Amino acid sequence: MKLTANADKTTLAHVSEGIVYLGFHMDAKGKGPAKKSVEQLQAKLEIFEKVRKTDDLDEKLKEAVVVIRGWYNYYQTLSPIRPSNLLSLIAMVSVARDLGEVQLARQVLKLSTEFRCTHPELAFQLGELFIGFGMATHALREYAQVLQMEPGNEKAKEKIRLLQEGAEDVHQTIEKIQLVLHHNPHYREGYEKLVECYTEIGLHGFAEKAHQKLLELDAGPEEVAPAPFEAEPPPSEPFDYHGVDLYAFLNLFRGRTDAFARQWVDERGRWGFIRVEREMKERDIYKHLKGEETLAVYPVTAADTVHFIVFDVDTAKRALLESEEKDLDAFRKLAHEDLLRIKTVCSQMGLTLYVEDSGYKGRHGWLFFTGEIPAADGIRLGREIMKKAGGPAPGLIWELFPMGKSERHKSQIKLPLGINRKNNRRCLFLNDNNHPVKDQALLVKTIRKGDKAGVSQILAACRVDDERPDGFAGPAAPAKPPLSPGLDRMVKGCKILGHMISKAKDTNYLNHYERTLLLYTLTFAGDEGCDFLHRVIGYCINYDRALTQRQIEKRKESPISCARIKENFPELAETLGCDCRFDLPPKGYPSPVLYYLAGEIDGARFFPEKGDKDMVAEAETAEPSGEETSKIRVLDFDRIFSSEPMNVVDETTESDYVVMEVDNEQDDSDDLQDFPEKESQEAIEPGQPEILRDLVETADWTPAKCEPAPEIRTGLEWELFCEYLTLKARQQKIRQEIGDVEARLDRIFGQCEDGRVETVCGVIRRTAGDDGKTTWVIVSD
Repeated sequence: MKLTANADKTTLAHVSEGIVYLGFHMDAKGKGPAKKSVEQLQAKLEIFEKVRKTDDLDEKLKEAVVVIRGWYNYYQTLSPIRPSNLLSLIAMVSVARDLGEVQLARQVLKLSTEFRCTHPELAFQLGELFIGFGMATHALREYAQVLQMEPGNEKAKEKIRLLQEGAEDVHQTIEKIQLVLHHNPHYREGYEKLVECYTEIGLHGFAEKAHQKLLELDAGPEEVAPAPFEAEPPPSEPFDYHGVDLYAFLNLFRGRTDAFARQWVDERGRWGFIRVEREMKERDIYKHLKGEETLAVYPVTAADTVHFIVFDVDTAKRALLESEEKDLDAFRKLAHEDLLRIKTVCSQMGLTLYVEDSGYKGRHGWLFFTGEIPAADGIRLGREIMKKAGGPAPGLIWELFPMGKSERHKSQIKLPLGINRKNNRRCLFLNDNNHPVKDQALLVKTIRKGDKAGVSQILAACRVDDERPDGFAGPAAPAKPPLSPGLDRMVKGCKILGHMISKAKDTNYLNHYERTLLLYTLTFAGDEGCDFLHRVIGYCINYDRALTQRQIEKRKESPISCARIKENFPELAETLGCDCRFDLPPKGYPSPVLYYLAGEIDGARFFPEKGDKDMVAEAETAEPSGEETSKIRVLDFDRIFSSEPMNVVDETTESDYVVMEVDNEQDDSDDLQDFPEKESQEAIEPGQPEILRDLVETADWTPAKCEPAPEIRTGLEWELFCEYLTLKARQQKIRQEIGDVEARLDRIFGQCEDGRVETVCGVIRRTAGDDGKTTWVIVSD
């Protein structure tokens, strides 16, 4: 054809840089829409930004669909498109759904909350799309917004009616109506349905209030500006807080008289309690019951007594992360069944336990006493009840309030009948069938309390030992050895670590994350730390020594960091104050194990120089070196702090060990990876066969560990091979011992100003080469 290249349209580029041709960007990874092509499409979709009520919405929607469908027909993908307005979003969802890309359609549809809807038909279209993908709650909100903008919209009313009729029980129907009324408080049919539902479940007071609201609407109320949209509906009111006796409520839930706590939630969804330094009054209870505030009480009084104890059955956070929102009801049902087991044990003891919906994903069990009893007795009673109940079901955790010996004055428990600020859910007392008690006010007045004398008799019969060590029971249990300075400082220095140890003693239970924290701190104190870990886990009901030892042997070589502890236990870090300060070693990071290092250094002592007689005597009495006298290495902080294993919580499996079978609710990791063991830093000789690497690096090698079959073994070759590996293993062991000695010398010389120490044989000096390596020089007299 004798065509010539056009210089203006000809480009040479490396494949890694890519080129743009006919709207496609092409490189080594393939081809896709060029950036300019995506920007041109976005510009076309911007014309659908403004939609007036007089516009033909169906026609505009068809135009947007044509634009997006045409773009897809050319580029065969919708992924790069980011809708800039609601109408183009609806069009894109429709196209993706028709193309069978359901996951993409659902993802784009959820972006609708980022846009403000000002057109009732757009809100209705969104509701229809949500219904098509089975997202009924989202659809209900959109239909409610339609009524907020256009109260007489019959299509939206009919959709809401159908969704209400599809609810499984009357309580779900009430919640859905409340959601609609939040967006449209003048929705007359909603109040009519409320009257019907409240009458059906016997809440005649509420039915009368809903009927009164109907009369107000019929009488022509004053014009009220529509309420602004909120992410969550306001709390429903399935009980009449006016009927609760404030004095009886305040007297029943007595705790510390000079302080209480108030719950807070910020715009990011974080929550907690702030301490209020004054006595709780009836007006505070009124605000709590009305829903204006959510209060908590400190159960332990200034005299170290309690009027009640509370069992908290909750869903582990990891179980929630691995599930969907629709599974919450299943978790609540499971928690309810667990608490009924605890209630059964209480009944067998002659005590009455009252079950409360905690407001989110668990249950509280309240056990009251006729008078105040020592807090220690209450805790022992709760521990014995939990032990007899058999422990939590998989995916659940149990806790006891007050929490324990050392932290019990700080323990706080949210009062019932209020609203959980995390999700605006009312915390009501429940019957055994998992339904709210019909008359909450009457229940508060008729609570049955356990007799003080009866509690003492139960404790005497159970013979609960508050200090049960290592599987021993009774007065014949051996005394515990004192902790070394380093381990003692680590346990006392890290408040969260000390809290976990106290919790194990007081509740006989630790969950997966709590046990892992102990594993990745205590065991770095050598044999003593491992023994102490066994002792702490031994307080737990499901302790198994062999399984715990297996986890110690599998532990990776780097300790857990303070940052990871704060991430796994955010509430404890905030409550206890996680604010430690360390002098970090080279390549180190903050960790409770640094307390151990500091304690060991402070506990070291310098001794006077020894004479010739002393050295001869030591040589005569010295134990032979060898494997039988070896101890766990001195901590090599350059090595163990080289990299913290990010998955310290995930190294154990559920089937691997009973000791860590339950997840913690304060775990916030979604994707945990397996990190390989750190490669040995020992150099491999250039000519050394690849197959020998593991054997060469093993200090305890013996010929029997790799003995070949008789038919392939020859005399001289095999003997030389065994001798070679034995020498290499011995060389590795000597290097490890030299490293230990150097580490000890480093600590000693670190306290000498001039870097020299005088001995009977001469002066030892420490010098550093250009490569940073330390060498030792002895100058004899």
